Amino acid sequence: MEDICDLEFITGEKQDRLAQSIHDDYRKLLSGASSESSKYTSDWHTLTEDAKDANRAQADHIPYKFLMTGRNWPVHELQNIMFTDDEVEKLAIIEHNRWMAHRYINGWDFGEERNDDLKLHPSLIPWEILSESEKQKDRDTILLIKVLLNS
Repeated sequence: MEDICDLEFITGEKQDRLAQSIHDDYRKLLSGASSESSKYTSDWHTLTEDAKDANRAQADHIPYKFLMTGRNWPVHELQNIMFTDDEVEKLAIIEHNRWMAHRYINGWDFGEERNDDLKLHPSLIPWEILSESEKQKDRDTILLIKVLLNS
């Protein structure tokens, strides 16, 4: 009971700090990419709860990524974390599928042009037909995990 009734479990402060770091790094990676809307690239404090929840969901999934590569969680020696190229690719595919599932659960669907009001997104497609630049976003997400956990 003590394990689940602590302050972090109730408030989620660490999760929010990690989610905010994920969001901040995402904004840096985009650096003005036209495919992203201001609803998802604005400052953390002005994001909608929907947008914050998307970052929280990504933060929640990090332990599973470690477990999928046979690593232990929690990670005790962050300095030594290195994913192989094959692991980065595998985890990037998993991250894309996780992102799509989160979007679908929240009412989004595929649309040739992005429309946040109608919840349409052109990247809600299988990895195999995703553009290389969109695939790279998912790879970058995986490569940043070590940086995020160290911060």
